[in-house]
Amino acid sequence: MQYDQQSEANKAKLLAMAKQHGNKECADCTSRSVKWACFNHGTFVCIKCSGIHRSLGRHISKVKSLTLDKWTAEEMAGMRGNLAANSEYLYNLPDGLSKPDENDDTGRRKWIERKYVKQEWARRPDQPPGQGAMEKQGMQSTPSLPEVSSTSSIQTGPLQPQGLPSQSTLQPQLQQTLFSTPQQPYQNAPQPTLQYPAPGSVSGGLQQAAIPVASPYQLGQLATPSTLPGLQPATQQQQSHHEMIQKIIEQQNQYMQQYQQYQQQAQQVQIQQASQQYQQQYYQPQQQALQVQPLPVQQQYQQTPASMYQQFKI
Repeated sequence: MQYDQQSEANKAKLLAMAKQHGNKECADCTSRSVKWACFNHGTFVCIKCSGIHRSLGRHISKVKSLTLDKWTAEEMAGMRGNLAANSEYLYNLPDGLSKPDENDDTGRRKWIERKYVKQEWARRPDQPPGQGAMEKQGMQSTPSLPEVSSTSSIQTGPLQPQGLPSQSTLQPQLQQTLFSTPQQPYQNAPQPTLQYPAPGSVSGGLQQAAIPVASPYQLGQLATPSTLPGLQPATQQQQSHHEMIQKIIEQQNQYMQQYQQYQQQAQQVQIQQASQQYQQQYYQPQQQALQVQPLPVQQQYQQTPASMYQQFKI
């Protein structure tokens, strides 16, 4: 329990350090989303750079999350910040060379390998400790946003773009333009005519006082729906939709009638085919059986008298 409380306290300290100048931006790229740290280097990095550091191995970089992991006192002791770490690793950084952009994945990996694995720009033992080349340049490659307090903004006032009149000169001009312009569109506006209804009798014999009533279309000359040009296309569109729906319904009715006719025709065809099959199977064989054809012997006997007559004709 005590360990967890100490870890939560260390996390709070780390989050406070991440908001300090120099730690708001990743130590190895231009990203301003700093949620991870390399506690053996003492740097605050983004999630992409933390993945590259993790791939190098724990003998090069030891990575932890500022919010997800637990932090011990020994690990907290190594967190010195980006400015102090860069003063060692970027001590001999050449002029014109700066850390890569947050969207340059290839440049980010090469930069981290040259900075931490090869240590090309690290401070040599014979060099005195101090600020690195990037810190001496004032972080020109990736300047951090200035911290402006509420009191300073009130004292100095808002920034005024060049070439534009100030607010103090614009305000009298706007007031003069607004209040000196005559209200011409409303001078010739027709006055509403009031209609007075006849007094009516109420219970008790009292007379109802006449109350002026104005038509809603007379006040300010309100336009009726028929006179509004914007509503006319919508009405025509509704009519066209209504006509289209009626046409679709008529076509559906026609299709249903045709479908019913086709069903009736199909039923008639099926009945005819069934009757034909019945005739072929039952009626025609019976008729064929009833038809008795003469045998060849009978034909021979039927032809015998004629042939005999021809043979013995005198």
